[in-house]
Amino acid sequence: LFNIFSVVALTLSAAEPSQKKGLAGRTLHGVVTNPIILGILIALPFSFLQVEFPAMVVKTLDALANCATPLALLSIGASFEGAKALKKIVPTSAASFIKLVGLPVVFLPVAVWMGFRGQALVTILIMLGTPAPPAGYVMAKKLHGDAELASSIVVMTTAFSAVTLTILLYIVRVLGLV
Repeated sequence: LFNIFSVVALTLSAAEPSQKKGLAGRTLHGVVTNPIILGILIALPFSFLQVEFPAMVVKTLDALANCATPLALLSIGASFEGAKALKKIVPTSAASFIKLVGLPVVFLPVAVWMGFRGQALVTILIMLGTPAPPAGYVMAKKLHGDAELASSIVVMTTAFSAVTLTILLYIVRVLGLV
């Protein structure tokens, strides 16, 4: 759902007023042809049917998966332009704050209220407070969104997530929830 909403938001925000005609069709096309969504749809039958792959295939895919994020971060870093990023420091800081602090502060109390404790609560905290994914930059660039802003958010959230996650984990531990 996150990827579908991302494609919709990026398509709508990238459209100029003169391009509003046919926007629904372009948005649907963007959702249907999104590589992340296609990958999920292709993987669903294998997941539901609990298909076991040979060890060689699993190891190869694991090796590729382990390289994906570092390579994406290297690509973002290579295309990162500090001067352009500084021009967008306010929205970058706001988005990074929301991602690293706002979401955990809003939704952790809800998770505690729902009865989550221990490892489950730590998992929720990590899911809420992790850096913005590099795929967001790729999607923004592909869908003609603000790729510079997206890359700045990925860089800033990656840089500060170690600090914010450590602080949030400490607070949860001090409160006796873990």
